[in-house]
Amino acid sequence: MKKTIALGSIAVCLIMLASVVSAIPEEDLYRFTGAGRFTFKFDDYYNSSAMRTAKIRFITNHTNLYYYIVIRANIGDSPPYDSFDVSFICNGDESETAFTTTDYSSWVESGQISFKRRFSDPHTVYYMGVFPFQAMDGECNITSATNLQVEGNEGYTTFNVELVPLLDTNVKTVQSYCEERARTNLIETEINETLTVITSNLNIFTTLWIVIQIFAVILLVIGLPFVIFMMIRWAVYKVTGHKIFARGET
Repeated sequence: MKKTIALGSIAVCLIMLASVVSAIPEEDLYRFTGAGRFTFKFDDYYNSSAMRTAKIRFITNHTNLYYYIVIRANIGDSPPYDSFDVSFICNGDESETAFTTTDYSSWVESGQISFKRRFSDPHTVYYMGVFPFQAMDGECNITSATNLQVEGNEGYTTFNVELVPLLDTNVKTVQSYCEERARTNLIETEINETLTVITSNLNIFTTLWIVIQIFAVILLVIGLPFVIFMMIRWAVYKVTGHKIFARGET
């Protein structure tokens, strides 16, 4: 008997655990993301003939096409952030991208600049040689980093590069967010103004209805006794020939 109860308890526990595990969607269970950070020195402090490479592999069971290459200031740097020239090229690019950091407001404000790039074609990799996943590789080469202009932050001779995979391709920028929010506010304002007009009109009708009800009550309170009196007066006149409260009559 005890063995049966013990086996039954174990079975119930296993069923409960199985239900919990099955509640986790497979698409979430096997979804991975990550970011790779790499630190590079400027050409004045590094062999400029060498190509500095940043690589990332994005493994997922969902198709993902894009990632960001982010140029960041040294962690020890502080506003105003150092100015320098950077050139890079990523897999799939036809030519280099060259820029000066201070030409971008995002660098001036937060010490980072980002560029959207496309992953290479997906290929299959195996976890522990058994479980297949789709993998996409991103690779960017920093071809030059020159003309470092130190803005009061001496000694920071390196900068950071991050490759960040993009899970959702529908990126909401600050501009699109503001535009969407402005449209939402406009719609809400129109709705609120319409509701105000409707509410005002309803208040007018409600007020008129209350006035009508007050007049009806007054007429009922005053008019009903008057009608009853006139009926009694008429009845008395028919029976006796005398009018109640008639002028000049005895």
